[in-house]
Amino acid sequence: MACNSRELYNVSVLAQGIGLAPGKRRDCREPILPMERSGLSPEPLTRGPRHSRLEKTVRASMARRSKSSGRWLQEHFSDPFVQRAQAQGWRSRAVFKLEEIDLREKMLKPGAICLDLGAAPGAWSQYLHRRLGKTGRVVASDIQPLAPLPGVQFVQGDFREQEVFEHILTLVPQRQVDWVLSDMAPSMSGIDAVDQPRSMYLAELALDMAARVLKEGGGALIKVFQGVGFDALLREARGRFANVKLVKPAASRARSSEVYLLAKDFRLV
Repeated sequence: MACNSRELYNVSVLAQGIGLAPGKRRDCREPILPMERSGLSPEPLTRGPRHSRLEKTVRASMARRSKSSGRWLQEHFSDPFVQRAQAQGWRSRAVFKLEEIDLREKMLKPGAICLDLGAAPGAWSQYLHRRLGKTGRVVASDIQPLAPLPGVQFVQGDFREQEVFEHILTLVPQRQVDWVLSDMAPSMSGIDAVDQPRSMYLAELALDMAARVLKEGGGALIKVFQGVGFDALLREARGRFANVKLVKPAASRARSSEVYLLAKDFRLV
């Protein structure tokens, strides 16, 4: 398994520390000389106790990642929701999250207009099209490409960009959207101080999009992760919708801090 950029950065930082005496800094005005001109002889990374510790640290980190990836793959393919999704022709197990919330909360009605943010690989859009029927409309958007889906209009790009946002608006009647749905999540690094702000930012973007396109009485379903910024987002949603609640469907993994913010009865201010 190849090192990612974060690991290479960490290795670089550690390696730089090996060549410096404690407390000694190089003057930034000094030129960086090639090895032969500086009077130093290159040494292989594995020589010396500090080099050995670095090498062991890197190897241990890679071993942990490899074991973690193996466990995830094993869990993924033995997951009953994954198996059901494959058997029934859905694009991902995430469809069962939406299905449970929809049926329990009586969200969707035939003929509704829905905007699906972060739609790839497309399971939610699949479900929406089947649920809304021929009179409904599904507009999907994602930075990633989406293989064509019958009855789904797709806009690829970052909806924060004006051109992409305006393209989406051309596909939905002004202030006539019934539901904005977002299953967006960032690529997780495993570092909470990095992942939580990113996930909250995506949730805030989805809530802001909902405020721009929903009709009076419309609703939003947005994936959020409990942690820093969560309470503030909840307060903001309650200021815009008459009814706000949190739901955690059975298909959400128990160990995950993932929940869904379900907001109904949008108020036009």
